[in-house]
Amino acid sequence: MDPEIPSLVDAPMLNYWGPPTATLDWCEENYKVTHLIAEFWNTLTNTLFLILASVGIYHVRKHKLEPRFIVSYVGMLLVGVGSCLFHTTLQFEMQLMDELPMLYATTFAFYSLVEMKGPPRYGAKLFAGLIVYCIVITALYLASLNPVFHQVAYGIEMLTILGRCVHLIRGVPEGPYKQSLIKLVWYSAVTFLAGFFLWNVDNIFCPQLRSARDYVNFPLEVVLQLHGWWHILTCMGCTGFILLTQALRIYYLGKHHKYHIRYFKGFVPYLQHCLESKD
Repeated sequence: MDPEIPSLVDAPMLNYWGPPTATLDWCEENYKVTHLIAEFWNTLTNTLFLILASVGIYHVRKHKLEPRFIVSYVGMLLVGVGSCLFHTTLQFEMQLMDELPMLYATTFAFYSLVEMKGPPRYGAKLFAGLIVYCIVITALYLASLNPVFHQVAYGIEMLTILGRCVHLIRGVPEGPYKQSLIKLVWYSAVTFLAGFFLWNVDNIFCPQLRSARDYVNFPLEVVLQLHGWWHILTCMGCTGFILLTQALRIYYLGKHHKYHIRYFKGFVPYLQHCLESKD
């Protein structure tokens, strides 16, 4: 054997986590950047979930808001962790850790939007009903193992939440605070829909995108990792929706005069106490 040509036995492991067992494999080329991570850019972009969820938890504690919002951000954090593990390994078990927390976190957001006005109205009954729903939806998904089922279930949940948000905003009198709520709804909806559009483009035109990435090479090829943009945009939309539930709750508790909705660098929404404002 030519000593200048390494044998396959001595070569680095090119498929660290083994053959993919997940029901989905995205358009990013597997193990192209490093043999340790199956989809490097899809994994990296998920870290935004970890950052914004951590910042959200910090602000909830800082403003001494209700623990329900910490739970919402923890759900967002778990989605980010699960998605990182999924794209790192492309293993089915990690896929479940990505997809199921998405349903659970969205379900809890619905709980917060129902129990919005004053003390809990339905209490343990609603909470128990939503737990039963999560168990049923999990069982149905595991029985079918059809990713379309998960996507449809998640889409229905998001549309239900959007409808509930619009209904609650209608109960807010006209004025600057209502306008800030409407702006936040548009921000959240548009970022989600933009991410969904790029997600579909990534799926439908994958061969063309791979050819384009090969043509432009690094670093421009990173811009064409559209599933990564889906992560970024849905993370921003998720942050917006959680903040919207906080802002609505603050209004219905009669504390909205103490807060402003701001946008960091014009992109990422956050809640600011009036005493902190420089206006």
